[in-house]
Amino acid sequence: MELQKKKWDRNEKEWGDFSDTYQSILENTAIQSSMILYSITRAKDYSKLCEVGVGCGLASRMFVSNIMKNSTVYCASDIADGMNQKYKEGFTSADVSLNPKVKYQWVGEEESLDISKLASGLGVKFNKMVLHLKADNESLPYSDGTFDCYLSSLSLNLVNDHKKMLAESFRVLENGGVAGFTVLGRIENCNYATFLPEVAKSLGHDHTHDTDIKHPAHLGDKESLVKDIKDAGFTSVKTYYTKTNIIFES
Repeated sequence: MELQKKKWDRNEKEWGDFSDTYQSILENTAIQSSMILYSITRAKDYSKLCEVGVGCGLASRMFVSNIMKNSTVYCASDIADGMNQKYKEGFTSADVSLNPKVKYQWVGEEESLDISKLASGLGVKFNKMVLHLKADNESLPYSDGTFDCYLSSLSLNLVNDHKKMLAESFRVLENGGVAGFTVLGRIENCNYATFLPEVAKSLGHDHTHDTDIKHPAHLGDKESLVKDIKDAGFTSVKTYYTKTNIIFES
């Protein structure tokens, strides 16, 4: 099926090209945010889950293997071919793929998906269903009210329009559903965002951030983000700052 090209071509290519670096350097760090997200949303209690921006999939595999309950369908998506390829390779070579009660299926890229049809064997032939697909966070291929839990770790702050992504998360959730997001916090407290430019400057390099591109920490103001979330339709919003360790290897 040939789909209309979308606005996110730039993000798709850049994020895909970044997959090797992400997997080798940043993925172990990003796990911290994902585990916090799975915990505070009580993702283990839900049976129809959507997670976007899953990247190379290490945290996702840990969730499916050790946290996700039986009789659950879990839709995992990313925008970039490079990330999705690494997710497929990682999942199909991991121990979880040897479990006959866990079914993994690469769906690809579709304009619309019938989740209930794809997961028709859940609870009979297998206990856990992982549907993996390529999808744009700002325009998901799911029907309204498909899921009871929506998850996004360190993705909301990277998309072209975070308000569109918030609106989509609300749309695909059923009434009473739960959404959880992690984003980079206040830029002044993100050491990686301050010390790297300082080091570059001390070495005589220009490390000025391109003002035409949103900084990855542009959603760090809690009050502004809460307003955006409520504008998307959510009524009960809880937020807090926490710390994670950024690991750099010399």
